[in-house]
Amino acid sequence: MGRLLAAHMRVSPLLQILTTAWSIVEVLTGKLLPQQPEGAGIAAAVKVVQEVVTSQQRLPALRQRKQLSSPSFWQVKVRQQLLPALQTLATAAAAAVAAAPEEQQLRIARSLATRVCANPGCLNLRGCSEGRLRSRRCSGCLVARYCCCECQVADYAVHGRVCRQLGAEANAAL
Repeated sequence: MGRLLAAHMRVSPLLQILTTAWSIVEVLTGKLLPQQPEGAGIAAAVKVVQEVVTSQQRLPALRQRKQLSSPSFWQVKVRQQLLPALQTLATAAAAAVAAAPEEQQLRIARSLATRVCANPGCLNLRGCSEGRLRSRRCSGCLVARYCCCECQVADYAVHGRVCRQLGAEANAAL
């Protein structure tokens, strides 16, 4: 009985490490799956990830522990199937983020357009009346408002990249 308990004590820290590793895989999967763009390779990778993770999650707790301590699970399911699929998903997600700085700039410009002055570096603390700001809108998009010409000129390097898109969105909303 003493040897059995000693063997269990040696396995327990390893099982804890493997359980933690699997938890990290589940969190990573949960973050990557919702962000995926369309594509044939992406769809296949999503399917592999969902199958491996779901099959593990459906097991009763005792079977999950047994599977997590199995070298063949880690070699076949995780190393040969799951990790390449997760790498594909992570690469696609990174490419989507890198390809979307314009979308991010557009989101920032939309939120800045709701301010009294769309220049994020504006230090004018006096504020302007709403009536005065109507005449101080960007003539390109008619969305962004500025407190003065200096702020509009200072913001043009950033705003100029998204000006047409903001205008198109405003026209489409009318």
